Amino acid sequence: MSTVYNIDLNKTKTLLAGPWVGEFGWEIICWQGYIRSIASKYKKVIVMSRTGNNFLYQDFADEFIEYNPPEGTISIREHCEGITHDDLKNIIKNISYDVWIPPHNIGFFGSSRPFGDEFKSQQFITFKSDSLNEKYDIIIHPRKRKFDAYRNWDGEKWQNLVNMLYEKYSIAVIGNDESYALNNVKDCRNLPLSDVVSLLNRCKLLVNPISGPAHLATLCSTTQLAWAANAEKFRCMGSWNPLQAPIYYIVSDNYDPDINIIYNEIIKILNGNNKI
Repeated sequence: MSTVYNIDLNKTKTLLAGPWVGEFGWEIICWQGYIRSIASKYKKVIVMSRTGNNFLYQDFADEFIEYNPPEGTISIREHCEGITHDDLKNIIKNISYDVWIPPHNIGFFGSSRPFGDEFKSQQFITFKSDSLNEKYDIIIHPRKRKFDAYRNWDGEKWQNLVNMLYEKYSIAVIGNDESYALNNVKDCRNLPLSDVVSLLNRCKLLVNPISGPAHLATLCSTTQLAWAANAEKFRCMGSWNPLQAPIYYIVSDNYDPDINIIYNEIIKILNGNNKI
């Protein structure tokens, strides 16, 4: 068994990719598209990732194996803190494969560091699902994660924004328990990924700070209003938006845009009076 980054083209071999143990957004933009791009070179493709993420690979993976990092492990961009290369080798030791590609960073954050061939060679598809027969005007992701908590918008502000909108628009909340529970919305947290994609396919607008669901939305071709620091704009509007989904971007270096700015942008977008 071997670890490689230069892909073996032998169609008789089984590829094992993963386990992906990094951030969900990086899996979306800097991993699953890469594995898709090389999948046809192998007789069989086995993918390992978190429970529920099989949806990302179902168009090409022959087998999906669930692996969830230990509770309390801090997830970072390309790996999980506390999970070493030896740990990864122990996780996969009972799996039969010929070629193993462990998780590694194929997309850099800083604009001064060029994207390599692995990143550029990725194959992305538009994610679609009709698993839910539900439709909402606005989907929001009111992030309240402990990890990178500075990126969270205050829960009271989220509720105030909803209160300004709900009489005119139908609104649903996505995410998990690390998203705020709000009044006057449909609670769609903790849904399977196929259901989240179904909601994103049908909504008119996603509103959120840049986070995992924002990157998922770009591969659903969902129109979104997003905010983050200016340093992130180049990737979110460019290299991390491979299908060129419509993104309206608010620069907020402290991740705390004024509620009236967000509200006014939402109204302009939904009324067709805004431009990207």
